[in-house]
Amino acid sequence: MGLSAGATLAAAGGELSEVTRLLEAALVNIAPVWLLVGLALALIGFVPRISGLVWLLVVYGLISELIGPLLQFPQWTNNLSPFYNVPKLPAEELTLVPLLIMLAIAVALSALGLVAYRRRVRL
Repeated sequence: MGLSAGATLAAAGGELSEVTRLLEAALVNIAPVWLLVGLALALIGFVPRISGLVWLLVVYGLISELIGPLLQFPQWTNNLSPFYNVPKLPAEELTLVPLLIMLAIAVALSALGLVAYRRRVRL
């Protein structure tokens, strides 16, 4: 989406740098998505009956991002969404720390979930 938006903007008379700028803005959202995937893998591995609850986090993330400011959610509720803790590019500066933390947690959750799933399947 970021690539097509940047290409469209560049073709409409903008600069070619818009492509990379808007592509970056879309790619920063990969970290929270992988965090939710890691959480889903961990739940499938440890407690498969409630693994569908990850969808609640996805829906909550969308609600808090799209209509949270309109409904004036308290700040602590916004902090619960992994999408809220991502830099809002291109309006903000790119900070890698929250993205790297989310990716590290996602890798750890994924690894734990896969190990637990393999152990459960072997039994």
